[in-house]
Amino acid sequence: MTTSIAIAPFSAGSITSLQDAKALASQVKGAHEMKRVAATLGKSIPEINDFALRTIEMKQQLGSWYESLPDERGKRNDLTLSERSDEVLNKAKAQEETGISRDSFNKFVNMAYCPEEVLEKHFNKANDDGTILKEEAIERAGKVVRNGGKPEECDSYDGNRWYTPTEVIDAAKTVLGAIDLDPASDEAANEHVGAAQIFTEEDNGLEQDWHGNVWLNPPYSYPHVEHFCDKAIAEYQAGNIDQCIVLVNNCTDAKWFMRLAENFPMMFSKGRFKFWNPGHACQTRQGQALFYMGQHKKQFFNAFANFAYAPNS
Repeated sequence: MTTSIAIAPFSAGSITSLQDAKALASQVKGAHEMKRVAATLGKSIPEINDFALRTIEMKQQLGSWYESLPDERGKRNDLTLSERSDEVLNKAKAQEETGISRDSFNKFVNMAYCPEEVLEKHFNKANDDGTILKEEAIERAGKVVRNGGKPEECDSYDGNRWYTPTEVIDAAKTVLGAIDLDPASDEAANEHVGAAQIFTEEDNGLEQDWHGNVWLNPPYSYPHVEHFCDKAIAEYQAGNIDQCIVLVNNCTDAKWFMRLAENFPMMFSKGRFKFWNPGHACQTRQGQALFYMGQHKKQFFNAFANFAYAPNS
């Protein structure tokens, strides 16, 4: 296990001038490049995650500072700007001076709302799992709190627990019939999926034998998504499973996605599926794709036609 990290609190007071903000914005750009170089040079996951953590910390500071600024020109705020004493700084001017867009600043604000203990947990878990700390998970967690949610609700947005909408499961059942196995699931998800057998995180579906008609909505973090998709291909090609429907994000540039697309019928979502967590509805940042392994290609296309389309079918 990794040792815990001590994360300093973030506040608008961490930046006391526009010059501070501009300097920090420049450091953020540099930190992204350092993280890329570290990965290229084959640095260890903990070393890469140190770069990722420092980048998130800087973005949190910028987000806290930006949140403290007025929206309109001429409103007073408590920020002392010696270099611009004749003009009160606002959000639009901050965007102009730092070169950071409004959308990016809003993401930084979300990050700033992420509780310290949640950021620490994500950092330690990424190192324990051998994966790279993802800014998206920190932003999602902060957004929960920013929108009035409780800190303990943040964990349900960790990027791996994205439960399938009921209408998608219903469509899958019209193709598969009964779902014999969901190899990447838990008890809460299976209340909706209704698979005869599930493999939980503790079971590790990658190490189990698959059988029958399979529904697969794998964990979306890398490399887990690749391993589960490759496992599905191998099990089907070996004749161990009869049918399988795979639901993933449309990561068209990923090699594991290409392996699916080159070998099996595919449909893209019309918009983004509204996944859910216990007590929540949530939405990914991109559309989804469905793949079918089996002998009922026409039924597959028909079943999902209301909320997905088949390119060039």
